[in-house]
Amino acid sequence: SGVVHLWSLDAPTVEHATDLEAAARLGCGTVLPLVQALVRQGGQPPRLWIVTQGTQSVQPGDAITGVAQSTLWGLGKVIALEHPELMPVCIDLDKTSNATDSIATCAQQIFVEITSSRKEDNREAQLAFRAGQRFVARLGHYPQSHPSDKLTLPDTSYQLTISKRGVLDNLQLTELIRRRPLANEVEVKVHATGLNFLDVLDVLGTLPFERNSLGGECAGEVVAIGDEVTDYRCGDRVLVMAEGSFQQYVTVPTDKTVLIPENLSFAAAASIPVNFLTAYYALHVVAQIQPGDRVLIHAAGGGTGMAAVQIAHAIGAEVYGTASPAKWAALQAMGVKHLYNSRTLDFAAEILRDTDGRGVAIVLNSLTGDGFIEKSLSTLAAQGRFVEIAKRNIWTAAQFKELRSDVTYHLFDLRTEAYQHPVEVRQTLQAIMQDFCTGKLTTIPYTAFPIEEAIPAFRYMQQARHTGKIVLTHPTQRELVIHKTATYLITGGLGGLGLEVAKWLAAQGAGHLALMGRSQPTPAAQTQLDALRAQGVSVTVVQADVTDRTQVELLLTQIDPAYPLRGIVHAAGVLDDGALLQQNWERFAR
Repeated sequence: SGVVHLWSLDAPTVEHATDLEAAARLGCGTVLPLVQALVRQGGQPPRLWIVTQGTQSVQPGDAITGVAQSTLWGLGKVIALEHPELMPVCIDLDKTSNATDSIATCAQQIFVEITSSRKEDNREAQLAFRAGQRFVARLGHYPQSHPSDKLTLPDTSYQLTISKRGVLDNLQLTELIRRRPLANEVEVKVHATGLNFLDVLDVLGTLPFERNSLGGECAGEVVAIGDEVTDYRCGDRVLVMAEGSFQQYVTVPTDKTVLIPENLSFAAAASIPVNFLTAYYALHVVAQIQPGDRVLIHAAGGGTGMAAVQIAHAIGAEVYGTASPAKWAALQAMGVKHLYNSRTLDFAAEILRDTDGRGVAIVLNSLTGDGFIEKSLSTLAAQGRFVEIAKRNIWTAAQFKELRSDVTYHLFDLRTEAYQHPVEVRQTLQAIMQDFCTGKLTTIPYTAFPIEEAIPAFRYMQQARHTGKIVLTHPTQRELVIHKTATYLITGGLGGLGLEVAKWLAAQGAGHLALMGRSQPTPAAQTQLDALRAQGVSVTVVQADVTDRTQVELLLTQIDPAYPLRGIVHAAGVLDDGALLQQNWERFAR
């Protein structure tokens, strides 16, 4: 009654796929004869489920690791058009699903889809599973902000400021006066800025201290360097830990920056510093966490909470987390087995029940509503450690001592730590970034808002509707510069599309074009080439096959180094239409 296709899951990731055709054959090359056999057998055919892994960008920060499998989704749409009787379903699994328990979870998700997909009531054709959640494809209205919520970008460089503290509607984008870097500084063009609850409290005017500007973390690229800077170059991708990061440009000392790993986007990188540094220092440096410790992490579905979950698990601690029930699935996917509602005080009794009255060794607290601190203290075992990272309505050391003199109380603030020990904080952040390179740590989920929608973003955090992190992105338009003293290569350059591209490049100021094709130019093509040369453009026609690696390498060595290769437009292709029943692998591979 059904066929589940899993062979594509054996395809190598893009980093290890030395033979993409062989990898694709595990997917498209096995589905093609399968479809032909199912259709030709006659009668009512079974339903077809095609399973891939890491081929779709479903959530912000999703990395496409299954490129060799991704063509299957294109084939799945062709099957749906030509043979709707198969009712094909494409299912994309989370790329992190490699551990035994994760595989079991994925299998269970597939089983649920199969058993609940009666043909008359389930027409979902595109599904993805991410962190225990089921996503389906929908075309919907883009959630535009209310006109009064959307800020206007100035024509000049800008910064996010507060006209008057008290309400979020007083956020505004104002002109920024850029500053040249001093000897040991760099100027960074910001691409993404992390939003923290500290920023929300600042705008509302409820912080117990004052800040000069909004923001404390951002990611971008270096655009200018000071005279004494030797470890950075323009174009380097960096993280910045400094106030004033809600600006289009920031100028900071190099000790406030670290390089971003190549596997992280700007938005993903901007979600890291404050949350992971806070969690690391709170658990390792302050609480002295040890393997086997029971740790209560409040607001575990937030940015710092999710970072703390990873750090606690990495050392072998047992996590007890509070969060709103809507965020439990994401935390369960991270391996959190003990979850409690953060909107009530029931968690205390439930934790004592689940620990047989022994309680937890560490409380990482950020909830300070009525009764939360008292109830959290009741879960803390003798000689336990209570680490407070909230910024308002917090207790004094004397209040703690009066209620529980047998535990230690620590009030931790990352801003103070960074000010007092900048070198150590930077070294810790560099070590954390290395853990992201090796996969020991992974980015937390984040929701991205454009900087013009700062008001809705701040409101979203105020209402605690987000899971993980909120990031604000900045416009990243770049001017396209075509160089007269450079060479531009066009594969398929003698075809209709290739010649149009050549004319466009010439109109943009290109001085040297290399047009690659397998045949000599036709008379009509030659006429167009002569017209380009008449405009003063140097046009070289190269007879070569782009599918032949040796020929391509030879072509590249023949480019005049006086006019270096600065751009490639790949316009070569093969058109070989045919219905699926008439297709074969040889035609498909071409």
